[in-house]
Amino acid sequence: MRISRRGLLGGAAAGAVFGTLPGAVLPGTASAEQGVDWATFLGEQDMVWQRVPRAWYEGPFLGNGFLAAALYKEPGTNAIRITVDHSQVQDHRPQFGNEWGVARLPVGKLLLTPKGQITGVDLRLHLYDAELKGKVVTDKGEVELKLFVHAETDLLVLEVDGDLLITNSCTQVDAIY
Repeated sequence: MRISRRGLLGGAAAGAVFGTLPGAVLPGTASAEQGVDWATFLGEQDMVWQRVPRAWYEGPFLGNGFLAAALYKEPGTNAIRITVDHSQVQDHRPQFGNEWGVARLPVGKLLLTPKGQITGVDLRLHLYDAELKGKVVTDKGEVELKLFVHAETDLLVLEVDGDLLITNSCTQVDAIY
């Protein structure tokens, strides 16, 4: 199912209007706790990737307001890249202006390079748990992964399960914040 940009923005606007109506049930309120199963409700809204994200804007994003991570295929290679950003590392160069605000800069990356050729992914961003789970599929098998950013601490956790990664390639960090 394809959703147009106009349809997505219209749905978001309708949700914002609904949320301001009298009697709207908000998470954490007494009336919300009387019968809303938030795990089930949010589970139906989870985002799913069954095609390899080819650029940063196609892949899953995780973050806590300061520390952020984006997962996508490393351009020109057979690797999955996890770019790590922090909002306290910003671009203040005057020649680029600040039309959209001060840009957050990447502070590092992790590369997951499998032994086989990447043929697909099966990833799910669980909104209730704020965790990305899934697998990277290669022509030699699958590599399972879990990724999350802690809600209150600048901590990114990546768990990789599988023996299909090339040794010493899964922790290639450009910079450490």
